[in-house]
Amino acid sequence: MTVDALLATNKEKRGCLDSGCTRHLSSDEFIFVTLGGTKVSEMNLANNGTTKVKGCGKAVIKAEVNNNIQTVALNDVLFVPELRTNLLSVI
Repeated sequence: MTVDALLATNKEKRGCLDSGCTRHLSSDEFIFVTLGGTKVSEMNLANNGTTKVKGCGKAVIKAEVNNNIQTVALNDVLFVPELRTNLLSVI
């Protein structure tokens, strides 16, 4: 399942609801309203590769929910610049 999110940069970017993802992940630094350091410096990917985690913080997105645009705040989002799409954990 995917969701459309209108990000703070005013561009459209697709996010993926991911039940296998234990944290929210974003490659778009502009959606973060707070962004600090994190103890997590690297993470494993589904393709058995690894990628660098550059920070953690609160992100705000606009998402379509039941045909209405809603502002959604997400806490403890990892900033992972090399991701191709945002991953939203549904765990």
